[in-house]
Amino acid sequence: PISVGYDFRDDLGPNVNRSHVTNWTIAGALEAHFGAWRGEAYGNQGVQHEELLRDNLVNRARLAQALADPDPAKAFNVFGDGSHTSAATIAYVRGSSLTSARSRQSTAGLKFDGPLLALPGGALTLAFGGEYREEAYGSRSLADETTLAPVASGDNGYPLARNVIAGFAELRAPLVGPEQDIAGMHRLDLSMAGRIERYSDFGTTTNPKIGLTWEPVRGLALRGSYGTSFRAPGFFDVRQGPGLSQVVPIPVTDPGSPSGSSNVIALFGNDPGIGPERARTWTAGFDLKPSTMPGLSMSATWFDISYTDRIFNPAVDAFTFLAQRSRYEPLITANPSSAQVASFYASPDFSNPFGI
Repeated sequence: PISVGYDFRDDLGPNVNRSHVTNWTIAGALEAHFGAWRGEAYGNQGVQHEELLRDNLVNRARLAQALADPDPAKAFNVFGDGSHTSAATIAYVRGSSLTSARSRQSTAGLKFDGPLLALPGGALTLAFGGEYREEAYGSRSLADETTLAPVASGDNGYPLARNVIAGFAELRAPLVGPEQDIAGMHRLDLSMAGRIERYSDFGTTTNPKIGLTWEPVRGLALRGSYGTSFRAPGFFDVRQGPGLSQVVPIPVTDPGSPSGSSNVIALFGNDPGIGPERARTWTAGFDLKPSTMPGLSMSATWFDISYTDRIFNPAVDAFTFLAQRSRYEPLITANPSSAQVASFYASPDFSNPFGI
């Protein structure tokens, strides 16, 4: 075999990405006051359509045909300086990718806030409310990069949908205020919050947050917080079906190989068993705004986030992940059986642009 370094820009021109986004949103709110308390009802609805066209790509399947064509007038010529291939053949190997997506979200909520009682440092305040949210998503794609004919996938409308019911509350307690004139305790504020959500597709989650702010002197605030969080997979993360997965043999960097590289079968797509991501967060920091130096302010924050079942895309490191085995060990199957390899090559999502 002969390997040739070839720049397709002389034939196809530079890769072109054209995108178009249309969105509209309508929102409204009603507010009422009940003495020192305030109530608000709100709602909004938004729709967004996105389209991305990637053009002047190389269709590898048709390129392989053109490279093997015995007719010199039709074959793709990779030798010489610049383009030496017929316009018809160049048009034949030109590929593209068109992706369109639609998303819709509707929200309605009700919340109240106001003082509960007086504390030495100020008023103890409470905010609470509830919210209902609906989300929907749909997408279609037309891929013309790895197959002889374009492959369409996706659905019309909004096939993916969920609803979320949430309740939340936050309590703010100014334990010490400047009026008390306590040495080393200019201000001390405590906040406690909680949110409970029920997802139609991922169950119920409860997440608390607590924070403390201490001002030993005016102009210097020391703060810290602890909380947990929950993130349901986005619709892009849960999509399954034809055209949304790829099985591709690729050469990758492999420090453990005598040649420095290995051929692997890469499985691209979403995990059908994906679940929600959870996190625990600690923060600490300070805010400095000295009254003796107007206009000067300084802030710093330290944080520590611990994830469980983190949602991320390892495909960005597809060609280097064997150089990071310890990081990706759960995703690697070493020495697959011949039956496994045969099943991958027989997959309807299989393509072999590198001829491995």
